[in-house]
Amino acid sequence: MPRLIGVVAGLKRELRCIGLRRPAHLLTFAAAGSPERAHARAQGWIAGGRIKALASFGLCGGLDPALAPGAIVVAHEIVLPEGGAYLFDGAWARAVAACLPGARIAPLLGAKTAAVTPAEKRELFQRTGAAAVDMESRGVAEAARDAKLPFVAIRAVADPADRALPRSATRAINAHGRLRPFRVLLGLLARPGDLGALLSLSKEAGRGYDALAAAVRSGALALERLPL
Repeated sequence: MPRLIGVVAGLKRELRCIGLRRPAHLLTFAAAGSPERAHARAQGWIAGGRIKALASFGLCGGLDPALAPGAIVVAHEIVLPEGGAYLFDGAWARAVAACLPGARIAPLLGAKTAAVTPAEKRELFQRTGAAAVDMESRGVAEAARDAKLPFVAIRAVADPADRALPRSATRAINAHGRLRPFRVLLGLLARPGDLGALLSLSKEAGRGYDALAAAVRSGALALERLPL
């Protein structure tokens, strides 16, 4: 039976950066911002005996003010906001970063809720030292740690440290990792002032998607990057 890389993202849109035709060595899943769903799917793959390694892939929020939209963060350490961290051998992360010009190897914060305001992001950066934040990585990393499998996170910054996430955006994703445009419209009707922030976020997320697609083309998720 083949040994595969299990890749967990937040959104279906993020997984499309891998390509319309998924490489045969990858299994993919969109956990829609839920560490619990990410963990459960990773555990299911492991129980099936087909997984050689686990990866977290997709967009993230910047905590370090030096990170611009589209910047790639490669992590082998997932810091937990309540304290502690999941730490893995850095060989895979270094191999991935080596094929991505400008990529930064840095700790990633595995949060349970989105970091919404610049003040919240600043506090998290100062308290944890993590360069960026997402909500799926902690679930994947926990499963990898328990199964003693290699793990890496490959994340592209969408909203930088000084960008507030409009409430209309934080409620726009369903449990399957798909955008719900109707919910966005309803949110804008209730909060029309969010329109400018949503347009800016869409532009910045576009840079993140472009960076993820470029990372895949550069071989970031290739089997040969895995440490033996």
